[in-house]
Amino acid sequence: MVQNITTTVTKARKDHHDDSAEFIIESWDWLMDKEQPNEIKALTHLRNNGWKIKKGQIYENQTNKQEGRIYTFKTLPIIHKICAKYNLYYGC
Repeated sequence: MVQNITTTVTKARKDHHDDSAEFIIESWDWLMDKEQPNEIKALTHLRNNGWKIKKGQIYENQTNKQEGRIYTFKTLPIIHKICAKYNLYYGC
């Protein structure tokens, strides 16, 4: 199970990989069937940006701990909301 240590919201000074991408890619077809226009727009925008948080965008930067390992997880707030809503963070 993932233990969240800290979460900060910050403006990107450079491009970052969105760490939610692997969860989105795995569930892409299923998500597109949900017919939620705002969600589809956000997901499509992320895909069109090469799964990147672009310079100037606001993103969540989490420091997490799982199985004794500490790591950071960066994602756009709307993408995190979608992943949490549909339980896409399996095993977490």
